[in-house]
Amino acid sequence: MSDSVIMEPACSLGQADLLRDRLSGTLADCTGDELTIDLSPVVEADVSLVQVLVSAARTAAARNIALRFRSSDYVNDLFARSGLPSWLADPRI
Repeated sequence: MSDSVIMEPACSLGQADLLRDRLSGTLADCTGDELTIDLSPVVEADVSLVQVLVSAARTAAARNIALRFRSSDYVNDLFARSGLPSWLADPRI
């Protein structure tokens, strides 16, 4: 069974705490063994998005929840510039 969450268009430092709390709550309430995070709406982001997603991946792994991402060219470019070009395809910690 899979749950999903759709990200907001802005995922920058100003939204990092809210984003972290939202994903933490979603992972706590996840009823399945997989969570899909839809990043396709994101049009504004910085390295704080990378940090929040890596943290969410650690939490998910501790709870045996597989993370999957629906990404976009914008987010893929952000991860590439952050030194993690293929992390979204294989989010291992």
